[in-house]
Amino acid sequence: RNTLEYSKYLKFITTSREAMDFLHAERHHLCIVSELSHHDAGKLLRVFYNFTNEDTNAIANLTGCSPLALQVIGSIFNGVNQPSPREIIAKLKDDPIHTLSPSTLGTHVYASVNTSYAFLDGTLRIVGHYLAFFPGSFDKQETCGILGLINSSWQCHEVDYLEHLSQRS
Repeated sequence: RNTLEYSKYLKFITTSREAMDFLHAERHHLCIVSELSHHDAGKLLRVFYNFTNEDTNAIANLTGCSPLALQVIGSIFNGVNQPSPREIIAKLKDDPIHTLSPSTLGTHVYASVNTSYAFLDGTLRIVGHYLAFFPGSFDKQETCGILGLINSSWQCHEVDYLEHLSQRS
C-alpha cells in the first residue's frame, strides 16, 4: 500500500477477479480478458494439433473458449505419449469441478489444469510438487541439484524435467 502511495510510476498487473482494497479507484483500471469466439478457439487449438471440427467444438465448449484454458489443453499435445483428443475430451467431461460450481472462466481453467496434471507421468508430478516449494526463478542446473538431494535415482542430467514441465504449462 505504501509503495503504491509513494510511487506514481509503479504499476501492478493482477489476474484476480476480486477487488483489491488497496488500489485507489483513480489508479485502478479494470481490463477484463474475455473468452474467444468458437472460431478463434478452434484456430488456437489447431496450432497444437490437427483436431477435427467435432473435437475442436467439444474442447472449446469444455474450456469455455478461455485462452488460458485452451493453452493449457494445447500444451498436453507437446512431448511424447500424447493422448488423443477424445481422451482429453473425456477427461474434461469427467472433471468433478464442472459439477461442483457454476460454469465460469475460472472453473474452465481449473478443469484444464486438472486435465493437464492427470496426463503427467508420475515422476513429473512428483518433481512438480517439489519444485512448487521453491519461490523465485531457478534454472536446469539448480533444479538438478535440488532433485538430486531429494532422490538420487532421478537422472535429471538425462531428462530435463524443468523443460518438460514448462512445455506442459
